[in-house]
Amino acid sequence: MRLLALLARRLPPRAARGLGRGLGRGAFVLGVRRRVSLDNLERALGREYDAGARRRIAAAAYEHLGTCLMEFLGLPATSAAERRARLDIEGLEHARAALAAGRGAILVSGHYGNWEVASACAAAHGLPLTFVVQPLGNRAVDRLAVEIRTRAGIEVLRRGMALRRVHRTLAANRLVCFMCDQDARRRGAFVPLFGVPASTPKGAAQLALRLQVPFIPGINRRLADGRQRMRFFAPIAPPPGASEEEGVRALLAAFNSLLEAAVREEPSQYWWAHRRWKTEPPPEARETMGEPAPTPGRSSR
Repeated sequence: MRLLALLARRLPPRAARGLGRGLGRGAFVLGVRRRVSLDNLERALGREYDAGARRRIAAAAYEHLGTCLMEFLGLPATSAAERRARLDIEGLEHARAALAAGRGAILVSGHYGNWEVASACAAAHGLPLTFVVQPLGNRAVDRLAVEIRTRAGIEVLRRGMALRRVHRTLAANRLVCFMCDQDARRRGAFVPLFGVPASTPKGAAQLALRLQVPFIPGINRRLADGRQRMRFFAPIAPPPGASEEEGVRALLAAFNSLLEAAVREEPSQYWWAHRRWKTEPPPEARETMGEPAPTPGRSSR
């Protein structure tokens, strides 16, 4: 990984992106989590794309992910001015308004576009970002990722210690960012994603409701020339009179709807290799969303 980082920082950007596409293409050909990606695409977009089109989307998604990796590894070779120039921001007023109120905000996003590079570019625009992250399994690679994020001006909180520090972070008027599109097992809230109940991490929504700070979705897209476009949406509020559980579900369902709309526009920029629907929902969640119970004896994807 450090060799790739060296190449990413020494090669011209176009060559580095080309190398990333090649790495992604190779991973797809070798079958690295290819079955998971194809199963996810069938579940999410099976009605809109046939098997051949879904396979092409999956292959393009691998090339996209390889490109994103090389762009992320190359961040330390870029200046703050260069990072600012690489990002167009829509809806910046929503983040600015939260900071003007002085109590920070919860930002939620997903693994779409180049989320790492977009975050670094947003930090270069002066946004005080703190990311709550799940440590990577390989400790050396995890240290490298934290090093790159920190050098780009992003504060990192690891899950587990985050709840003990997030109050202080918000009190310091920072934007605390959570990725809310990974399977949260039985601890998650089951809300629809592509019409299918998906276990969605609920910590970000709970914090926003309990601390009464804005819950702001931010979704990025990578442009063809390597630049990024980040869109901040207006804060999502729970229905009046809702309980905490109802409020959490409402916030997460609204976020999933925004993420789904973005993914439908450019499905090759989503991280399909994660087992997003790994955890089967309880029967009541299926009934609420009008989805039939699974056939006995049939394994879930």
